[in-house]
Formats: sequence, C-alpha cells, structure tokens
Amino acid sequence: MELKKPNLFIVGTQKSGSTSLHYYLSQHPDIFMSEVKEPRFFNYKYDNEEHTGPGDDWWDQSRITDLSSYMNLFKGVNNEKIIGEATIEYMYYDKVAKDLAKFNSNSKIIIILRNPIDRALSAYTHLRRDMRENLPFEKALEREEKRKLLNYHQIWHLKSVGLYYNQVKKYLEEFGENNVKIVLFEDLTKNIDHTLNDILEFLGVDSNFSFQITRKLNTSGVPKNKVLQKLIKTNGKFKQNIRLFIPKRALIFLKEKIISRNVYKPNINPDTKKILIEFFKEDITKTQDLIQRDLSKWLKY
Repeated sequence: MELKKPNLFIVGTQKSGSTSLHYYLSQHPDIFMSEVKEPRFFNYKYDNEEHTGPGDDWWDQSRITDLSSYMNLFKGVNNEKIIGEATIEYMYYDKVAKDLAKFNSNSKIIIILRNPIDRALSAYTHLRRDMRENLPFEKALEREEKRKLLNYHQIWHLKSVGLYYNQVKKYLEEFGENNVKIVLFEDLTKNIDHTLNDILEFLGVDSNFSFQITRKLNTSGVPKNKVLQKLIKTNGKFKQNIRLFIPKRALIFLKEKIISRNVYKPNINPDTKKILIEFFKEDITKTQDLIQRDLSKWLKY
C-alpha cells in the first residue's frame, strides 16, 4: 500500500511557537502530524555536512536522510485530510520551497513570524538553557558570522534567521498566496483560539474543534540552577531509571514543567536593541509590505 504524502508543512520560523502549533494541530481528528516534529528531510541536501557547534551533534544524528524513512513517519495515517510535519529549517534554506512544491504541489504552508529581535534572544536563551552557550548575548551576536563559517547549526545564526523577506517571498512564489498562511507570534500568544480556528479554515477542516490549550512547550531561558538544568538535559543513569517508571508523554510534560520553572528571561540591553532595530529595519519594512500585516511594533525602541 502506497503511503500518502504529507500536504502540510510548518516551515518556520525558529523559536516562534511551531512546537506548540504542531502539538495543537495533532489533536484534530482530520489532521495527522508526524510524531517526529522536525524530520529535517528536505533541507538535508543543502545542509549535510557535520555541524561543529556545541551540542550540534544531536541535530546531525536525529535528522532523517532518506525518503523511505521519511515516508514511514506517515504510515499511521488513516482517513485524515491533512498530513503534516513542522521542520522550521525549511524556511531558512532558499531552495527547499521549490523542492517541497515538486514533492507535493497541493501542499499548504504555514509560516509563523516573530519579532526578529525577540526571536534572536529566544534562540540565544534556548542555547543557554541547553548549556551550549556561555557567551553574553552581545558577544554571541558578534560571533555569528565566524560561527557560520565554522558551520555551526542554524540555531546559532541569531540575526540571519530573522531576515524574513526573501525567505517568505520564495514560498509565496512557489505556492501562491492562497496556499501560504502567515501567522504572527503575537497571534498565537494573545488570541490563540481565534488563530487556531483561522488556521483550520485555511486547511479546510472543521473549524469548530475545541483544542486543549494547557501546555507551554519548548520554553527558552537562562537556567537559575545550573546543576538542576544539567541533570535534566544530560542523558545519565538518573534519567534512564526514571524512564522505566514514567510513561514517555508524562515524562516530557514533567521535563517541560521543571525547565519552565528553572529558567528566566533576561532583558535585552537598550543599546543592543537599538543596534538590532537598525539591522532589521529594512527587512521588516519589506516583509510588512509583502505580507500586508502591520509590523511597526517590531521597530519600537
């Protein structure tokens, strides 16, 4: 029996709520979302060299690199109308949009955009949370180009990932405006029910579905207690023993809850914010015109 191809791709952007959206959509009876949230299959041929940043080996080892393994992610599909996955790296690599269109031209695309300054800080604190980054935010920004040359994984590209205009434009060109849904991070955080129903209408499934919105997933932040954070993030005997007694889903929920209470959100230095606003200003203005959404708040000091 031939497996059905996915027809929904949440392609970006990083640190903008894609994990939560993947979780919510997976609750809908007409939507099948892959258990592996980010297969990273379609960007592999453009990003197939070993990454060299601290902790990047996990990303390299977990990506799916052959079509058979990729399609097996969807072997559990029954009669669902929408079959999806959520690889946020697809938006960043400029040739992936064309590849997805060749793979399934009838696909729907969802793009979540976040204030690129907030997004950069969130990516930075994600790295701090995972004990991979030791530099202050300003130094990490300064090191970005050097790290890119050293082939650090995309998450280290703090500023580059937030240059949205060309990334979004390629998807609109390949799939057309009617097949690309642009969602702002603020939509998800301030009006989640309306936003989810709007997405369901875009996907052509029952929009009266009631979601269980109870979890905050993949929280970023700087650890308050580094010993506790290391215990959570490393795969030692303690965690292996816990797995014997606690179901996987419950363990994930427990882990997220502990992490969310053990991290804090640092404030950005006002001078750093001014510099970043100037860096992103032109791209934000162009993106605003492209997607026809007011992004002026992103430019406020």
